[in-house]
Amino acid sequence: MQTQKIEIEIPTHVMAAMHKSGDELIRQMKMLTAVNLYLSKELSLEMAADFAEKSKWEFEDILAKNEIPISLIDFDDYKNELKIISNL
Repeated sequence: MQTQKIEIEIPTHVMAAMHKSGDELIRQMKMLTAVNLYLSKELSLEMAADFAEKSKWEFEDILAKNEIPISLIDFDDYKNELKIISNL
């Protein structure tokens, strides 16, 4: 799998206030970004899990523990799918 490296700068006093190593912060930022991209429907569950470097099952477990829905299909989506299926 190819990757692309992105760098960000964080002020030293901010890093000190968080009491986290750079690696811990990177893991947290990747997870938070993955969840945000999943919730905004920019990434599928599988792609968000990959972004966070977790298996699909680990990512689902993290979502569940944080009371984040695993399925983002709303009622209107469901009704539209039923219409499509009924026309087959």
